[in-house]
Amino acid sequence: MDNYNYYKFCPYCGIPLGKKNMAGRVRGFCEKCSFAYYLNPTPAVVTIVLNTGKDRIFLARRSKHSFNPDKWCLPGGFIEYNENFLEAGKREILEETNLNVEIEGILNITSNFFNPQLHPIVVTLLGVSSDMDCTPDDDVAELKWYKLDQKLPALAFEADEFIISRFKKNPGLVLPVDKRFA
Repeated sequence: MDNYNYYKFCPYCGIPLGKKNMAGRVRGFCEKCSFAYYLNPTPAVVTIVLNTGKDRIFLARRSKHSFNPDKWCLPGGFIEYNENFLEAGKREILEETNLNVEIEGILNITSNFFNPQLHPIVVTLLGVSSDMDCTPDDDVAELKWYKLDQKLPALAFEADEFIISRFKKNPGLVLPVDKRFA
């Protein structure tokens, strides 16, 4: 079934799930209540955080207990239920770095296929922090500001490399955020 584990029992009725071909994909399906199991991508957010002079970028080194440990990345994480992507971006940065940021816009959206059970769709934001004093927390081992023209360390995610490279080439290519539709 598309190379991923699926529910064996209906989460609503508790009866064993059958299988049903739906739009060319085989899915777990409940004959009693019509529950169909869709393994959907997980929404996530990362932020390119710049200092107020916009000449430095902020990176986090992942802890030994995280996915891709000891490599560097943009701060971010999963968007929680009842939280919009802007709130999630600010929360993740605060949790991981103790920095408050002002979100200025959207830079990119990527699909990351890490493994059959983990497929995040990541919204990349642009944020600015007037405070450069930060403390690692949560799943972060170390934090560091890098000059934008400086060679960066090995990054944990190919998408981060792409996003940072694209931003350096086109720093003005930012979509505005209308908070009414966050």
